[in-house]
Order: sequence, then structure tokens, then C-alpha cells
Amino acid sequence: MTEPNYFASACPTRTELKLFEMICQIGDAAGGGSNTSKTPNAEDGHAHAGAPGPRATQHTPTKQNNGQVDTTRSSAATKKLRYHKKLTWLNIPYEVWRDIVCGQFINFKNRSLLRPTSKFFESVWQDVVKLRKISVPIDCSSIVEALVWARTLSQRLKRPGVPFRILLGSGEHDMPVRMHTTINCNDIVLMGQGPDRTTINGGFRINGHTGIGFHNLSISNRWGSGLSVCGKYRKQKTGVVASNCRFHRCVSSGISIVGPRAKVYAVQCEILQTIGNGISCVNAAKARLIDCTIHNNDGTGISAMNCNTQVHIRGKNTSIHQNDSHGMYLINFATVCIFLPSSHITARNNGSKNIETKSSVSFVSDGEVLYREPHENDHKRYLVLKKALKRLESGVY
Repeated sequence: MTEPNYFASACPTRTELKLFEMICQIGDAAGGGSNTSKTPNAEDGHAHAGAPGPRATQHTPTKQNNGQVDTTRSSAATKKLRYHKKLTWLNIPYEVWRDIVCGQFINFKNRSLLRPTSKFFESVWQDVVKLRKISVPIDCSSIVEALVWARTLSQRLKRPGVPFRILLGSGEHDMPVRMHTTINCNDIVLMGQGPDRTTINGGFRINGHTGIGFHNLSISNRWGSGLSVCGKYRKQKTGVVASNCRFHRCVSSGISIVGPRAKVYAVQCEILQTIGNGISCVNAAKARLIDCTIHNNDGTGISAMNCNTQVHIRGKNTSIHQNDSHGMYLINFATVCIFLPSSHITARNNGSKNIETKSSVSFVSDGEVLYREPHENDHKRYLVLKKALKRLESGVY
């Protein structure tokens, strides 16, 4: 009994022309590749009986300008011609099916439904799961749908510490009309094409989950904060990393951090044009800022309140300027540690004071700003973080 051919399923009609052009380009670049090696060459002088592929052609001699007869022909042109002759829908390479047909024209849900139909689609699905990557809008139509799929698959695969990447295409991605979209599972990273190319219209809320990341995108929320991180008592730790992101045009704060078990790392982020504060830390929350720029906000650049609230500022490119209220507002035993040389001006040109540590209410205690020398391992930490981000982009863990 012969084994069935899993490549025999027909492609959708609307994609045939584009797909065939892509395959022809692959054939041009490969010059015949491995497919021609499986067939008898025309230069062999004979063809094997019953072998697949085109027949060996005989070339008629041609006369050159000097009168000599040229009996040779370009082997590359021959392989290219032979490759196009034998290219049919039945022998398309597996990589073309996986990356072009299934990757661009069959969404995530349909790929999961095609799993029981054949071994081929089962292998395609397993490759997708191994990559731990979901593209929007190719695989899923919206970010909310991609988050649901990522949560389901991460719970079944059970690989803690290895994030699911949600790759966002360029343009604007609209979220449901509400204050926040809750991310309720660990190890999910949203990656865009850049702050100027990928924009999310809506905010996110994380409570009791770690391994959440935002990379190379812009977040704008006209209903609330851009990013709300909560870590209350008797909850698991909440850890969020934002790298090369822009938080702007938010009704509340750009980044809001609440609770003693909430911690946010912000690397090379820009926070601007918010109606509230740029960054708000309350109730013993932790914030670590590296080379961040906070400017042109209607409220305060950084607001820290209550005991054990800590904000660490590192990086010579850090700047807090041109905010309508204070640059930094610290009250009730909140602490800001600036790991920069004393000559560095962190806050400047703000509407009120650059640094305010006293409250207008008499029974509220003052805050504190500590200037400390940069640690020797600060640069090493930064390099380790950059290396981790590169590994995240390439998908190698």
C-alpha cells in the first residue's frame, strides 16, 4: 500500500497566482536546488526509465559569429527551465507550504482545525507551536484573540520562562472600548515594528503575572492608563518589562504601578502627552527606569507616594522635562534613587518645581531623593538586558 501524498491538497484559488510567483522566485534564487538533483540530468546523455521529472532534451548545435559550432548550453539556464517544467502543486517544498501557504493565507484557528485531516497539517501545527509565535493580523485578526490563543497554548505546553511572542504588524491596532485589556497569564511578549509604525489604541492591565513584555511599539489609551500594573498582598509577583516603547495620549497615567508586589522595568521608553502623570507609583511599588524620557505631560513626570515606594533611575539619557506640574513629586516616605553623576541634570524646565518632596498637607510626611554613584555592574546589567532582548526578537531561548 502506497503512502498518501500530503501535498496533494489544492491551494485556495485567490492565492494561486501570488503563490506561484513566490515559488518561481525561490526557484530562480536556488537555480534548481535540491529538486533538480533528484532527477536525471540532461547532460548525462540518457534518462532513467520511469523516473519523474522532465525528459532529457537534445540541443541542436548553433553557429557563433566566428563560424565555429557551439554545442554547449548554459547549465544554469537548463536547470532553471527544468525546474519550472517539473514544478506543480504536487511537489511544492514543505517550507513553502509552511511559511507561505499556511503562514500567510491560513489563520491560526483554521490551522488547528486542519490538524486531524492529515499528518502534514499535524506537522505544520507542531512547527507553529515550537516557534511560540503568533502574528497579528495574519494568524489572528486582533490582539485580544491572540492573547486568548497564547494563554491556551502556554497552559498546555507548560514551559515556564519561555515567552509566547505576539508579533504586531505596522499600523494601528484597536482594542475593545474599555479602560484596560487584562493579560491573565505568564510569559507573553507583544512586539511591534517600532514606536512610529505600530500603535495600540487601548491600555493593558496586569495583576499577579510575570514575564510580561512590551517591545518596539506605541500605546495610546483615551479611556485610562496606558499600562496598569498591580501587585497586591497575597498575590503572586507582577513583573513587566517595557523596552523601546512610547506611552502617549493617555487619559490617566502613562504607566501606573500599584502594590508592594508590582515591579516594572522601563528601558529607553518615552512617556508624553498624558492628561495625568507620566509614571505613578503608589503603595510600595517598584519602578526601574533606564534611559527614559518623560516630557510634555499635563501632570507630574514621576509621582511616588507612600512608604517603601522606590523608583530607581539609571542611564545618562534619562530626562524629565517640560511637564506642566512638577518633574518629580515624592511624599509620604517615598524614595527616588538616582544612580547618575551629580553633574547630570535629571529634571529640568518643568512647570512648577523640578523636584518636590514636601506635601501641602501637614500630616503627610516628606519624600526623599538620593543621589548615588553608579554601580560598576550597571553597564553589565544593561548589556545583559540588551542581549536578552535580541534573543527574544530572534526567538532563540
